[in-house]
Amino acid sequence: MPRAKLPPDDVRHRRDVRLSNNEWRSVVAAALSAGLPIGVYARRALSGRRIAARPSATDRAAWVELSRVVSNVNQLSHAVNLAIKSGEFSDAVLSPLPALLEETAAQITALRAEILGIE
Repeated sequence: MPRAKLPPDDVRHRRDVRLSNNEWRSVVAAALSAGLPIGVYARRALSGRRIAARPSATDRAAWVELSRVVSNVNQLSHAVNLAIKSGEFSDAVLSPLPALLEETAAQITALRAEILGIE
């Protein structure tokens, strides 16, 4: 089955652009850094869209750690919501909250420092 026709403004046409060797090397390096094909990178750059660099291994590790912290915050939020809905504001429910909040805040601070490259 053939693909549906694009609206006239969305049809892509080949366009030529003249670049020096240095300019071309910069475009290729930027596209590789972003993990994008050169054509996709060029379209995004020319249209003013934000182009994020591909995360390094350190950034990916930080992302995984951030996921863990967010999961902890989500679990904490879920526990508090259950306590509120059930009306069970006992010490058993509320007493671990300050320690969990402090631990989570420390994890977030450490993760932020890691991402920013601060020891």
